[in-house]
Amino acid sequence: MIVGFANNLSILAHEWVWGFDDPVFELYDGERNLTYWVRVIPTSRQAAVLLREHDGLPEQERGNPYKQDR
Repeated sequence: MIVGFANNLSILAHEWVWGFDDPVFELYDGERNLTYWVRVIPTSRQAAVLLREHDGLPEQERGNPYKQDR
C-alpha cells in the first residue's frame, strides 16, 4: 500500500507489518530503485535525505528492524 508519493519517492506500508505494535515503512526511490526503512513517516524532503544517506537495493532491506542483516 502506498502511503505517500512525491518526486519519484514513495512511502510504502507493507501488509506484513500491519499487525506489529511498532510498524516500519519503506521509503522507495522509483527512479534509482533504492529503499530505506523507517519507523516514522518523514516529509518528502526528509525522505530524500534519508535515501541519499542510507539507501540500498530493495532486497537489502536497509533499516528494517524485523529482517536479519544479510
